[in-house]
Amino acid sequence: MRTSYFIIFSVLLFSCGRNTFSDKKPNSDQTAQTKISEKSNLAVKKKPVRFYKDRCEFKAYNDNFDYWFIEVLSNNQLIGYVNDSDTRNLLRGDQIELTWKYDTIYIAGDGERPEVVKWMVSIKKIVDGNVSMFRKTAKKLEYHPSPEEDYSDSYLNDLYLLAEYYIANSKNASIKNAINEKQQIEYSLEDRKKNERDYTVIGIGTTIENRLSVMQWIYIDQENQSIYEYDLAKDKLVKFD
Repeated sequence: MRTSYFIIFSVLLFSCGRNTFSDKKPNSDQTAQTKISEKSNLAVKKKPVRFYKDRCEFKAYNDNFDYWFIEVLSNNQLIGYVNDSDTRNLLRGDQIELTWKYDTIYIAGDGERPEVVKWMVSIKKIVDGNVSMFRKTAKKLEYHPSPEEDYSDSYLNDLYLLAEYYIANSKNASIKNAINEKQQIEYSLEDRKKNERDYTVIGIGTTIENRLSVMQWIYIDQENQSIYEYDLAKDKLVKFD
C-alpha cells in the first residue's frame, strides 16, 4: 500500500512540475528490459498445468485431516494424494490409474503455511484386487466384539476392512478351504498388550455348535494398523503386510 501511495505522489509531483511531455527517447537498455519482462509475464500466465499418470495399488482412504488423502503403494512406497472427491468405492489391493498434478495446500495451525502436494485429478480402477474378488463370492463377515471393550463405529469399520483384507490374502489352508466352500467366516475382537505395545487381537474362524473355532489369530497394531500373524508354536508375531 505504501508503494502505491508513493507512485501516485510521484506522478502528481511530475505532472505539476512540467506542463509538456518530454520528447527524450527512452534508454534502449530500459526498453529491451521492459519487453523481456512483458514476455516473461506472458509466459507465466500461459504456462499450462502439467498432468501426470501413475499406475499403482490402492491401500486406503485417509479422511482424518483437513484435507482428504488417498493412500497408494507404488514401487513398494506409500504415497498420499490429496483429493476432494467423496467417492469411496475402492478396496485395498485394487490396481488403479491415477491422474494427478502438483498443487498447493495450506497447513492449518501452522500459520497457514503453504505446501506443494500431489493432487488427484481423476482415478480409474484397472484390475480388481483380492478383496474385491472376495466380496463378489463370499458371505459378509460376522464379528463378535468382546463385551469388555468399547470400540467406536469408525474403529470397528477399520477392523472389518483389516480382517477382510487378511482373509482375502491369507495362505492359511483352513481359511482358504472355508472360502472355497463358501462357509460363514466370523471373527472375535479383544485388546491385548504384547512386547509393551497395544494390539487389537482378531480371532478368525467359523462357528461350530454355537462356538467360534479359531483358524488364525492376527494382531493389529493400534498405532499404525499393521497386521501380524500370531505364530502359536513360537509365541511370536510375524509381519503380514
